[in-house]
Amino acid sequence: MRILMLADISSAHAQKWVVSLATHGIEIGIFSLNNANSPWYEGLKGVTILKNGNSNVDSFSLFQKLGYLNQIKELKGIIKSFQPDVIHAHYATSYGLLGVLSGYRPLVISAWGTDVFSFPKKSFLHSKLLSYIFSNATKICSTSECMKQEIIKYTNQDVEVIPFGVDVKRFSPVESKEENKSIVIGNIKALEPIYGDKILVDAFILITKKYPSLPLQLLLVGDGSQRQELEELAQRNGITKQVTFTGRIPHAEIEKVHQQIDIFVSLTLVDESFGVSLVESMACAKAIIASDTPGFKEVLGSEENGIIVKKKFS
Repeated sequence: MRILMLADISSAHAQKWVVSLATHGIEIGIFSLNNANSPWYEGLKGVTILKNGNSNVDSFSLFQKLGYLNQIKELKGIIKSFQPDVIHAHYATSYGLLGVLSGYRPLVISAWGTDVFSFPKKSFLHSKLLSYIFSNATKICSTSECMKQEIIKYTNQDVEVIPFGVDVKRFSPVESKEENKSIVIGNIKALEPIYGDKILVDAFILITKKYPSLPLQLLLVGDGSQRQELEELAQRNGITKQVTFTGRIPHAEIEKVHQQIDIFVSLTLVDESFGVSLVESMACAKAIIASDTPGFKEVLGSEENGIIVKKKFS
């Protein structure tokens, strides 16, 4: 079987799909508008990179969506040469739109979160575009029940819920042999304002001032537009030696980071559809503090699995 994946080649979520399908003997072709941030696909049998671009598909701009028309000719040529049995587009309002405009069927569209929770709320036209995309899909997939309920506001089609899973052989508790070990508070997310990292750093500053004797460390894994601001905030408050910014880490190594963290904190300010990092952290038997976004609440289920706090908009 051949599947043409329309997805961001740098996304850890897309990589999980590709690796899992490839290891089950399915031939995968990848069409990405962004460049790969690492050669994670090397050595994977049956995986072909058909387009490794350099565009940015994260914008909510309708003008950028119209710019996808420039990609259709190339995509149709790739479809003709690769001859897939199915196209699977990840993220409805970017690659999903490309899949629809290609005219190829069957077309599976997987929604990821902001494409459903945020994009259609921008304007009437944004909402209509999302409805148009979903109406032309052969099958729609959601990572959670809460996102499914959001999707059905824009389509009458059936929606299949396929939650992200975790390899518990990789993500598992590890007993620390260190004496006088620091208490590590951490998060794994892009350093962007919508994910609440400034709130986390501000809270860490308050805790270190109130409990100066505690061996606290803050570990921020990821990169983004807010990194410099957060680094300067840490420096101004004299906690530089207690805060580590790792930048992006390949997902193949991310379980090692979860195993270093004692308290995993995710204070995202937007409606997340799922909480993959929360599930990974839970598999590593870590304490969790998370904002009350729908996907996080669905993953945690109850306060037995973590502390849920109110989202704070600033």
